Formats: sequence, C-alpha cells, structure tokens
Amino acid sequence: IDLNGHTKNSGLSYMSHKPAPIQISYLGLPSTTGSTFINYYIGDYIALPPEISNHFTEKLLLLSPSYIVNDYINLQGEIVTRFSDHHRM
Repeated sequence: IDLNGHTKNSGLSYMSHKPAPIQISYLGLPSTTGSTFINYYIGDYIALPPEISNHFTEKLLLLSPSYIVNDYINLQGEIVTRFSDHHRM
C-alpha cells in the first residue's frame, strides 16, 4: 500500500516493478496515480464523489461517509512557526 501518491518520497517508483500481486494507493493525494500498476485506490465519498470515479485508473474502494483522516492543525502550526522564525520584520 502506497501512502504518498504523487508526493515527495512516494513509493510509486518501487511499485512500478509490481512487487505485490495487488497494489493499493491511499492518503497521499485524493486523486488517481494514473498508473496501470496500482489496482485500487482507497478513498471516501467526500473526497472522491462518485461523479469523478471515471477519472481514476484504479478501482475505487470507498469508505462510508467520512473524510480523510489528517492532522493538518499540528502541521500548519509548525509551518507557521518556522516561517515566522525565518521572516521576522
């Protein structure tokens, strides 16, 4: 299972060699990998409404109505702190 999609340090280059008979993408970006070597994409009905399913090369496995779990509040706080430390007036 690749957890990064098309983001930094993604495992997609390794997965292109098809090391597993079934390969899945989840979390990285709520969008298709566009690859032929990923069989499924795990998402939810909020991030991936049914009307966009035809844009995916993967078969969608959609979780019950929910939203992708994240911790953006902590991440944003860290980014704001680092930005303000480097950009003091």
